[in-house]
Amino acid sequence: MLLGFNFVFTFLQVLLVMTDGISQDSVVGSSRALRNTGVRMLALGIGRKFRRAQLNQIAANPRYVFNSGFRNLHRVVTSIKRTVCKGK
Repeated sequence: MLLGFNFVFTFLQVLLVMTDGISQDSVVGSSRALRNTGVRMLALGIGRKFRRAQLNQIAANPRYVFNSGFRNLHRVVTSIKRTVCKGK
């Protein structure tokens, strides 16, 4: 029996946004709203037709921005896993 101990478990919420194009509307407000609720936003640009500036607006931290070609997606998965599992 444990007396006097309170355990609180917190879980990191992560959202990975993947795109191969350019958003037709602003991504700033939606991304900020999610981050303000504690969601860690990661952004993955696939191919050549995405805008890195939009990925940066989504993630708000360059460490959470990734890019890859369609044929090399399997390689970026390792980097994303490492980033998410660090919990930082």
